[in-house]
Amino acid sequence: MYISVVILAIIGQVLTQECGICPPGPCNPDSRCQVAQDPMNPIKLPHADCGKFYKCSGGNACEMSCPAGLHWSENLSRCEWPHVACCDKNIPCTPCPEQCPTPGPVPTTTTTTTTTTTTTIATPSTTPDDNVCLPCVTQCTDNPRCPLNDDPMNPTLLPHENDCTRFYKCSNGQACLMQCRAGEHFSEKLLRCEWPNYACCDKNIPCEPFPDPTDPCWPNPCPVLDCRPDSGCPTIDDPLNPIHIRNPASCLSFYKCLQGQACLISCPVGQHWSNQLQRCEWPHIACCDPNVVCCALCRADRQQELARVFGVKMYK
Repeated sequence: MYISVVILAIIGQVLTQECGICPPGPCNPDSRCQVAQDPMNPIKLPHADCGKFYKCSGGNACEMSCPAGLHWSENLSRCEWPHVACCDKNIPCTPCPEQCPTPGPVPTTTTTTTTTTTTTIATPSTTPDDNVCLPCVTQCTDNPRCPLNDDPMNPTLLPHENDCTRFYKCSNGQACLMQCRAGEHFSEKLLRCEWPNYACCDKNIPCEPFPDPTDPCWPNPCPVLDCRPDSGCPTIDDPLNPIHIRNPASCLSFYKCLQGQACLISCPVGQHWSNQLQRCEWPHIACCDPNVVCCALCRADRQQELARVFGVKMYK
């Protein structure tokens, strides 16, 4: 009797462990999937849809979805940016190196006086980083903090142990090492890369409160308003859903409704107004100037970042 109970307990434990790794989506028998396989290193197969792949479980191929905007890379056996995954023949294939470029130190300026020495973060360049390999995945390892069935629209992000410029992005139970853009730090509170003073990761850099999400000029202060009556602006404003109007004469500015008036506001230097994102962004993300090459993937990635922080409602 005792032996039977022990055997049943062991079988129950094995079934529980196996069930814990069952991926979602339809599963169908597939000869490429082994009935007995290492549950910590399952076989993964390409799908006809670049945004999906199959994960083997108990001799079945179960359909999985990559996070939004990513494609399955048969060569790397993971989800990657489309130009790295090289799955869609209509997208130029430019695979990134397995190792991300080593991030350089944040530039600083030092001002010396007769009494004090002050070190501040240098003003970031107005030219965005055009390195298509950033952010890139450098290493994925099993991590108990990563759910096996993560929500692809809201992946779990984890801070790095000792490097503020890096973080981990969970994917199918694994933590994948990611690199922030040059000059940015990962914010554990905001779950995204931000300027170091907003990320509040480095204890040597003063931490500033995150700005109001309704401020379209963030992270820069909006200039003095130049307002005039406009029939398209309501007399009563909704502070949680302000109305912004594109300036047809210039990509460098926009109008914000304020008590029935349209107030002209200039974007920060080097940025353009994005009517889709309803905020000022880098020209290649704003896609306002027809003479500037528009990066649709960059804009989609930025939209997802903003949605995670501020909410989907504001960025339709």
